[in-house]
Amino acid sequence: MHQLMMTPPHSTLEPVTDVFHGVPVTDPYRWLEDQDSPRTRAWIQEQTRYARAYLDSIPERERIRERIREFLAVETYDSLQKAGSRYFIRKRLPDQELPCIYMREGADREDHLLIGPSKKGSGNYTAVKSSRVSPDGRLLLYEAKKGRREGGHLSCSNLRLGSVSRISSPAGICANLVSRWMARASAVLMTQWIRRERTIQGETASHD
Repeated sequence: MHQLMMTPPHSTLEPVTDVFHGVPVTDPYRWLEDQDSPRTRAWIQEQTRYARAYLDSIPERERIRERIREFLAVETYDSLQKAGSRYFIRKRLPDQELPCIYMREGADREDHLLIGPSKKGSGNYTAVKSSRVSPDGRLLLYEAKKGRREGGHLSCSNLRLGSVSRISSPAGICANLVSRWMARASAVLMTQWIRRERTIQGETASHD
């Protein structure tokens, strides 16, 4: 019980105010959004030590961990998209940490792996998520996000040619991205909210 009496690490308040539709909104922790700054890394380390001091002292912690792991060891599906006769899904197998992008040629066919996350160094993972499939099911626009970052980078996979092209994105962020394929899948129109600039930016990327 003495762990509950520990004083939490101090969190510095540095208010930043934005005005949205005439309404001022103040965020005292905006500085923590810079995840790579020495201050943020130090804050995370202090918070982690504080949390670990309590969590590691929980009785039967390992038994609880194993029981939760049993519940999570199931196959999951999400982000279903259909283009023609093709189905695109994100699926995680029971023994996988992160889901992969699969495609099946027809509702009753087998799933074929298209894009899978890969481990990058110690403890850093890359998550993938399909963003938009072209109407003919030939092109797949997907996002790859590394580690703790809010957004990642976009790539376009040409399923007919087996090639992958990376798409430049403002500030390298894909958060709050809205995309739409143009006629005959000749280009994709992207509208994106950029946190740093507090504005809406549009970009059109063409593909062969």
